[in-house]
Amino acid sequence: MKILDNKLVKSVDWNSDQVLSQLCDEDYFLVVNPELDESILKLITIEIPLSDYCVKYKIGKGWIAKRFPKAWNGQVQIIQLPIHPYNIRINKYADLNSKVLDYDVPAWDLPYKHVWTYDTALTNGEEVDAITVSYIESATGRKVIGVADNEYINNEFDVVFLTYNETDAQANWEQLQKVCPRAKRVIGVKGIYNAHTAAAGIAQTDMFYVVDADAFVNNFQFDYVPPIQDRDTVHIWYSYNPVNSLEYGYGGIKLFSKTHFQSTRVGVIDTATSLGDVKVMPVVASETRFNTDEFSTWRSAFRECTKLSSRLIKNQINKETEERLNAWTTINNAQYGNYSIAGAIAGVKYGSSNNSNPYALEKINDYNWLLTQFTEDQK
Repeated sequence: MKILDNKLVKSVDWNSDQVLSQLCDEDYFLVVNPELDESILKLITIEIPLSDYCVKYKIGKGWIAKRFPKAWNGQVQIIQLPIHPYNIRINKYADLNSKVLDYDVPAWDLPYKHVWTYDTALTNGEEVDAITVSYIESATGRKVIGVADNEYINNEFDVVFLTYNETDAQANWEQLQKVCPRAKRVIGVKGIYNAHTAAAGIAQTDMFYVVDADAFVNNFQFDYVPPIQDRDTVHIWYSYNPVNSLEYGYGGIKLFSKTHFQSTRVGVIDTATSLGDVKVMPVVASETRFNTDEFSTWRSAFRECTKLSSRLIKNQINKETEERLNAWTTINNAQYGNYSIAGAIAGVKYGSSNNSNPYALEKINDYNWLLTQFTEDQK
């Protein structure tokens, strides 16, 4: 079957079936709408037995092609082509609703990728694709059709307090309840990553805040709402360290996506920085009151300085790291500060000597092993 040259079709009154039927002497021939890209012919499945009538293939309200016999008898059969998307991509929070499913794509728009965006109020004014629909394998352009429905977006997040036999956990929990009455609590789950997974399990929002048991929260509002494109990013707020007066992410409040905890992970040494991109929020939101007894103070300093000295944390700034290590290993401004310094010095030694040994670094999350190290360090 011959397909007529596009230029020939354009040269005549191509909307007139009578004129189009006279363009070729072949027994059967196909006329393609000259407004269309001929690549969309792959969408046509010609399964109708050859006959003396003209077959019009239509997509939506527009015709895409017409098949004529040489001896056309004036009869016409309409074939409405069901167009199924080659590819649909639905990003997080977008709802593939009837508005998209019922969209009547014009035939001449088939070469384009069709896009529904998020409401820019949810994306800090940036145009971010929510749904993309392609009808052919390689789109030749992009058309924004409208705004997607976003029915599943939380603008207030659950707050979860993690405790595991910490000395002042109850007092810090009661303080947190004063600041944030909606806070929830996870008690006694062994293992730091496991405790965070349990927190994700009781959180009913797509993101959730984590507050450590040694964190004293004074007036933080827990009202930050990240744009959609940042909702897979771990957010970490600064915390004040009473022993050495440092202010950075150590012991700080964190905001996680629940998706970070949907699968079992092994070898997670630092939960906050091992799950993906991190955004530091340079606002002091809490005080990390880790110096409650000799072992807790030593353990906290040892773990943090092991991480810092091993360069475990992604995108560390060397100058900043050295300044923090210097403060950890020299400054004593609070109770049990001498144990903090001792733990920091031991942590620097351990982290520096095991910076290429992830199995050794994983031990800093084993509190029984840490107790053994503390006992040895005190001899």
